[in-house]
Amino acid sequence: MILYPIIQEFADTMIPKIRIFVLFTSPIAIDTLGNFFSIWKTTPWLRFTIGFIWGVILPFYFVSGLSDAWIRMKTKNIL
Repeated sequence: MILYPIIQEFADTMIPKIRIFVLFTSPIAIDTLGNFFSIWKTTPWLRFTIGFIWGVILPFYFVSGLSDAWIRMKTKNIL
C-alpha cells in the first residue's frame, strides 16, 4: 500500500479488471476449501506463496475501493 500512490494516483479510482482478481483469488480459495474439507493439507511454503501472490494484487483493489468510497462520501456531503 505504500507504493500504491507511486504506481497509480489516488484520484484514479478505476478498479482493475475483475478477471485478474478472480485469477489471483482462485488459488487461495481452492486451497482454503481443500484444507477446510480435509481433502488435502497444504505445506507452509505453498501457503505462503499463494498468500503472497494474493497479497500483491489485493492493495490495488482495496485502495481503489477506499478511494472510490471516500470520493462518493465527499460528493454526498456525508463527511
